[in-house]
Amino acid sequence: MIGKYGRDTIFGALLAGFFLLFLFVVIPVGIPVPAGVRSTALSPAFWPRIVSVLMVVFGLMLMAQGILAARARPAEDAGSAIPTEEEDLVPPMVARTRIAAAMVMMFAYYGLVEMAGMTAASIIAFVGFAALYGERRWLLLGVVGVSLALALTLFFTDVAQVPIPSGTLWD
Repeated sequence: MIGKYGRDTIFGALLAGFFLLFLFVVIPVGIPVPAGVRSTALSPAFWPRIVSVLMVVFGLMLMAQGILAARARPAEDAGSAIPTEEEDLVPPMVARTRIAAAMVMMFAYYGLVEMAGMTAASIIAFVGFAALYGERRWLLLGVVGVSLALALTLFFTDVAQVPIPSGTLWD
């Protein structure tokens, strides 16, 4: 185990700290906001701030989860049915391969957005990532992938009035 509280607490603290730095230093310095922006939602810094705040919240939640798990854990875990942090649920080589595959898939997604458009690329990416990490209910993957991509497309095009890439394949 890493320290008294374990990986979740340490990673949560690092995650929250990094995105607090991002929120209060990187975004104000690195993203210019024109003076004539009437709506906060139309500001170029709006979504980076939203994502940063969410990541700070997720980091704090992960930290709290690590602290609560450490307090609930008995001093001796010998014979416990619950795997400890030392007992990896996924073999390290499989985990590394999945991470490498996910990185390759992100680059493929980037290229696919330009070719097939954001909606089609997002459906394919959702199904691909879920399958990579073990989901095998293909009908559910298809329904959720299509529903999520269409809902986000409708939100951005109709509500936020933000154009999204339609791809060169359909031209």
